[in-house]
Amino acid sequence: MIQVHAFHPITGRHIAQIPYSRLDWADSLNESGSMNLTMPLTLPELSERTRSLLLREYGIIYGAFEVMESGGIRFYHAGYLKRVTLADDHQSWTLSVGGGGTILSKRLVLNYGLRDGWRDGQVLIDEDNPPGNWVFKSTGGSYADVFHDLIVETLKWGSLPLQPNVRVGGSRRDLTWNCWELKTVSTALSDIGEYADGPEFRWQPRLDEQWNLNFWLQVSSDSGELVDHTWTWNTAIPGDSVSLEAVDSEGAGMVGASYAVGGRDEDKILIAHHVGSALTSQGWPLLQAANVEHGTVSVLSTLQNYARADVQSGDQPQRSAKVTCSRTYNVHVGDWVNLRDNSVLHELKVTDISGDASKDTLSLDCSYRY
Repeated sequence: MIQVHAFHPITGRHIAQIPYSRLDWADSLNESGSMNLTMPLTLPELSERTRSLLLREYGIIYGAFEVMESGGIRFYHAGYLKRVTLADDHQSWTLSVGGGGTILSKRLVLNYGLRDGWRDGQVLIDEDNPPGNWVFKSTGGSYADVFHDLIVETLKWGSLPLQPNVRVGGSRRDLTWNCWELKTVSTALSDIGEYADGPEFRWQPRLDEQWNLNFWLQVSSDSGELVDHTWTWNTAIPGDSVSLEAVDSEGAGMVGASYAVGGRDEDKILIAHHVGSALTSQGWPLLQAANVEHGTVSVLSTLQNYARADVQSGDQPQRSAKVTCSRTYNVHVGDWVNLRDNSVLHELKVTDISGDASKDTLSLDCSYRY
């Protein structure tokens, strides 16, 4: 039986178990995911003080999990409340919940030195010699180290139930943010995940022995993957409880050459491009695309990384598959699946997982491993 519980937004302290009539969730790699929950309008079994906490956007965390026979906890989703609406029948609340990383859309990449050093008024910004506390620099040994530095810095501004990943070292990664650009921490993490050699990441909810909730940041190696399990299933074996629902090839994301535009400096504009050969070598025409989503980038190597990433993901057939499996499988986004269906082997990677408390199955969106 899936339970829903509420937790404190700063400490992760357990507050109460919450009854529900509807519950569904969805998670994706490098994203916070979402959960929808229908809760009774009145909760007489809870104290008035507790009830007053439950409808605070970004001021309460909801988690959905199962207590296993072994005594362990299996989370399906957890995150910050984002929106509350009154149901049409006026008998219940509909809650829209994000993920653990959702709160980072409300945190900016700011050097903590600005807390006491901030002065309203004009600030002279010289990008060649920027004022000290107006830049935040991470000199990590890997992108995972950069993630660690970003989380540690934002936690200085105020506590959150987020546990940064451990620094692992590796290739030198020096990244700098101009604090006057006021980029959110969630955007900074997503940007790095979009690099051609960027990592995969996710926030994993966990309970300690006192049922305090923390979100643990898990980050792959540079250019690496998060693969907790490799599942081997066969649709012809009833005991596997797996079915292949659909296979789809959609050409919208196919890119053989990406042309990226960055920031402007007076009458100058930063541009970069990258051209692949995987599709053209197999008989496809050259497929070009524009990347205009990084208008604040001022470092050429960063813009080149985005162009390479476009081609890395797009310079191949864009085939995907939908798979349904039993909820008893502890599948995570990032996992690999080797699925045999009608004598055809589908080598897949799970990119998205969705579920519904009223069903005993999970829906998996998968890309093909090339």
